[in-house]
Amino acid sequence: MRQDHDGARVIVTGGAGGIGLATANRFLMAGARVCLFDLAGDAVTAACENLGSRFGSDRVSGIAGSVCVSSDIERALSTVTAQWGGVDALINAAGVAYAKRTVNLDADDWARVVEVNLTGSFLFARAAARSMLAQGSGAIVNLTSIYGRRGAPGIAAYSASKAGVIGLTRALAVEWASGGVRVNAVAPAYTRTPMIAEILEAGLVEQEKITHRTPQARLIEPEEVAAVCTYLCSDRASAVTGEVIGVDGGWNANGFY
Repeated sequence: MRQDHDGARVIVTGGAGGIGLATANRFLMAGARVCLFDLAGDAVTAACENLGSRFGSDRVSGIAGSVCVSSDIERALSTVTAQWGGVDALINAAGVAYAKRTVNLDADDWARVVEVNLTGSFLFARAAARSMLAQGSGAIVNLTSIYGRRGAPGIAAYSASKAGVIGLTRALAVEWASGGVRVNAVAPAYTRTPMIAEILEAGLVEQEKITHRTPQARLIEPEEVAAVCTYLCSDRASAVTGEVIGVDGGWNANGFY
């Protein structure tokens, strides 16, 4: 039986952990070839070894690099093109967050969050789209957040960067639609990832408050976000572009308490 992404060539940023790794795994299960791009080189190597042992080393590649460095991005695209002949899908899952009251947020922390979350998504999408537009097809999914659509104290830089990702997604979707390239965004709520685990452990957010605010009364699983990412890159979503899909257990819809 032909799988949804059989033979597809995919790059996942932030691919060595969390939502990125779950998405890479989901694509591989669906028959794709996947390049993991992540700043954490040791984690990239470990993830590639694990996934390669399960799905075949010829279907998994890894690049250690920064989404903020154009030469790293070009190296990743060149590697994927040399190995597999091009790129069909890009998942921009790399991201950072600082929880700090705005009056204490210095300009360097602000710049770092915006650089990684927003500028990094732009740089990688721009580079990948050059290849996709040349071949007349492709799909890009940018990871935004519930806090790209709603506000919360202590995350001004994160919220602003994720709102920017939504604006970027819509602009690119309109600009590139005629060239066969679709661009969408996924907005998860609190997801069971190492980053959220650290936030909970540090007491910056109480899990009870999260579950109370979420109609489904639980955290989101990385695999649930991955399922939507892979769907948006499939032919089943061929008319879906410029959309922001919430994977949030009802968080965004909830206006009660």
